[in-house]
Amino acid sequence: AMPAAVWKWLEDLPRSSFDRFQAAFDAFCALGLSGTTKQLQLRPVTPRIFARFLMNNGIGTDSCFFAQTAAFVLLDYAKLIDCHFQAFMRGNFGKAFKAAPIKKMPRIMTKMRGDFPDLRDDDVAAGDVELRCSYFSLADIVRGSVCADGDEDMVRVVTQLRSLSAPSELGCFQCWRIKNTHHEVLGEEVVGGYRDVKVIGKFSAPVASPTGLTLSMIVEVQVIDKEFVKVKKYMHKAYSIER
Repeated sequence: AMPAAVWKWLEDLPRSSFDRFQAAFDAFCALGLSGTTKQLQLRPVTPRIFARFLMNNGIGTDSCFFAQTAAFVLLDYAKLIDCHFQAFMRGNFGKAFKAAPIKKMPRIMTKMRGDFPDLRDDDVAAGDVELRCSYFSLADIVRGSVCADGDEDMVRVVTQLRSLSAPSELGCFQCWRIKNTHHEVLGEEVVGGYRDVKVIGKFSAPVASPTGLTLSMIVEVQVIDKEFVKVKKYMHKAYSIER
């Protein structure tokens, strides 16, 4: 879903170290960010800013950089997407939509290293194209929820989401997958009785970034019955402890 300018270099990874870092620098320039994951600063990326980004994030070796940089690229790109996604959802669902914060780096690392244990070894991850690009598979960096009033309203919300694929002044959403935890699935655990419908798909913003980069990304929308919203609030601390 993301434009090739921000990820293709990491998949191909040129043989020369100089070419590799030039490709990485070009990708961060395309993002138009300052090289920090803490805040969005739309200004030209200079070699000094790029070097500061490496130092601030403890990236001191080639293997560390190529093993982990996809996570930083993904997070910085998400910041370009999130404001457009929120405007799109509020424009279509009003106050029923609730934005969620962009997933933070520690949580991204914990989740991915749990799913792919070899990511803990930078040398192994840097040398394996599937591992070093695995962060791009995350579907819930940019996310939000829509509160529904009963099962019929949940069906209406999901149907509406599936109908928003045509480009509009707010953007568009292509539904790729629906995961309904109201249906029992063998081997799948439900925390505290909480259930929802997760709609995953590609969101495309109506405009390009200040650097001319196409803005599109996989996002997640949770459709939640208002009664389960109460359960979610109650179970949040317990879920955090269990996690």
